[in-house]
Amino acid sequence: MKRQTVRTDVAIVGAGFTGLSAAHELNKAGIDFVLLEARGRVGGRVESKWNGLGELIDSGGQFLCEDMPELMALVRTHGKTLVETYVKGEVIAQPLTGEKETERIYYASMAIRDRMNAIAPADPTIAGLTVAAWLDRQNDPGEAKAAFRSMIEGLWCQALEKLPLWHLIDNDRRITNEVSELQYFVHDTMQSLADDLAGDLGDRLRLNTPVRTIERRLGGVRLTSTTGSIMARTALIAMPPMVAS
Repeated sequence: MKRQTVRTDVAIVGAGFTGLSAAHELNKAGIDFVLLEARGRVGGRVESKWNGLGELIDSGGQFLCEDMPELMALVRTHGKTLVETYVKGEVIAQPLTGEKETERIYYASMAIRDRMNAIAPADPTIAGLTVAAWLDRQNDPGEAKAAFRSMIEGLWCQALEKLPLWHLIDNDRRITNEVSELQYFVHDTMQSLADDLAGDLGDRLRLNTPVRTIERRLGGVRLTSTTGSIMARTALIAMPPMVAS
């Protein structure tokens, strides 16, 4: 296959919801772009599959809530039906440490979280710092640190050693806890929303096109992929930092 060079204004890397939303806005503004996705589908960490009963169900990220105004706006703009998640009732657990001790450790771990979220994501003193490195510097009891680590790694499915501190703060501090993060799911699956966003992009969406290198050039950037190169005025890396690196 002959390798080709594509010229455009903006090259977007990653067709998850960030990349798809960026493409949608650029499309509305009449700005030329290409959207590059390594996999053969859009949606990123959102995915749906057919189960054994012939039902299409979410198998990736699926929940959303009023604490996510941008995503809620996309859902409503595209006429998706929201289903309220049933979360009422009591959660019963039998912690090995006992109820009072577990409660003490929980509040101590949340104090670490509150202290972290008091830091500005753009604070130059945390540039390049991972969550693990920051946590090591804290003077909290070991069990509180362990509980904090378990909570964050469970939510992010990522070791703290690979998670940039600024990225966690930037995302975590948006959560108000006034509503459950599991408040809603999309009746037709979250994947259907990603497919809708991709539907009018035409050949500007390039699936199965992993980007290998990104280089600054005079007047722009040059991206190389398995199919050729892209010359753009600017590049938008629409991926989590731990994936992009």
